[in-house]
Amino acid sequence: MKLLCAIITLMLSLYCCLVYAANNSSVFQPWSDKVFIDIRERFGNEAEQRARHIHQLLLNNQEASTLKKLELTNDTLNYVPWIKDEELWKKADYWATPMETLVTYGGDCEDIAIGKYVMLKALDIPEDRLNIA
Repeated sequence: MKLLCAIITLMLSLYCCLVYAANNSSVFQPWSDKVFIDIRERFGNEAEQRARHIHQLLLNNQEASTLKKLELTNDTLNYVPWIKDEELWKKADYWATPMETLVTYGGDCEDIAIGKYVMLKALDIPEDRLNIA
């Protein structure tokens, strides 16, 4: 089951990157401190620390190689605990936003895939470097 989840996550991540990159080419914009304050007030200090960590990773790796960006994204988001939607969101199926996945520190296959997609896009992975197998 974990292997199937990993394969689905990878394929969805790559597909989303390809579609998004085809339509949106932009440089990562640093987040306002208001974002972190809001996260802390709504979700607590640990959620704020996770958000600041991801933000710093994005800022520090804008010029990294594509391979390093892919490895960083996988290494970072593969540590997010896998939690069923029924348990986390009290719904049979819920596609969380990347920020929801980050602040709740949990998600299922598509939540992690969406998070990877957004992180790779924020790291400016070029369209011509993305493939779907």
